[in-house]
Amino acid sequence: MDELGAIAVKALGSLGGAILALVFQPPTTTRDFIIRSVFAFLSGALFGDPVRTEYLKWSDTFHHVVGAHALVALVSWWAFGAALKVITAWKPK
Repeated sequence: MDELGAIAVKALGSLGGAILALVFQPPTTTRDFIIRSVFAFLSGALFGDPVRTEYLKWSDTFHHVVGAHALVALVSWWAFGAALKVITAWKPK
């Protein structure tokens, strides 16, 4: 696979994970939607390959690449949403 095709597959997985997260845990505000969508897409695109190779030990097939990137985007959507709730609920003394 050429480099442009590999980037497209990674972007497809990251976008799919962000959309899947949007369906299961919709944001409450437009700001929350934009921040979490960008964060989920970027983290899926950046950390999908290390998760696939180092932790999941999946091979370099189309399905595994898309699945790993979607998984990372989905988990990061949830993690960033939880972090935002903690940050907004925390009030310094």
